[in-house]
Amino acid sequence: MPPNRRIAPLEEPAGFVRADGYGLYQPAPRHVHVGELIELSYAATRYAREQNISRQVLDLRRLTGFGIPSMSDRFEFSQRLAGASQAMVKVVVVCPVEVIDKTGFGLSVARNRGLTAERFASEQAALAWLLDHNTG
Repeated sequence: MPPNRRIAPLEEPAGFVRADGYGLYQPAPRHVHVGELIELSYAATRYAREQNISRQVLDLRRLTGFGIPSMSDRFEFSQRLAGASQAMVKVVVVCPVEVIDKTGFGLSVARNRGLTAERFASEQAALAWLLDHNTG
């Protein structure tokens, strides 16, 4: 990027709420393709970083249509989240259990790029992890 060119700040994403001690991104139910899922998650995480929100829940359970992500989808998702966070936002993803990759490939990609992250099927487990000061 040229030295004098700045990226414009993002507007608050629809479905983003400031909760007690964290940001919650819970988009309205709708059908999305995996690329849109990645972009929505990127924008919410970047917004959290720009607003100095250091902990964030990405609750993606109401989004449908993207299927089971491929390894390349998981790589792209994790890489984009890490880039949006710039190691400044601790992120937990809440998603349907069938979407969770048991090998942890996406988590490894994210963590190798400086993102403190985890994923859960339960919002309660996600919040417990997110708000635990011993988890990153």
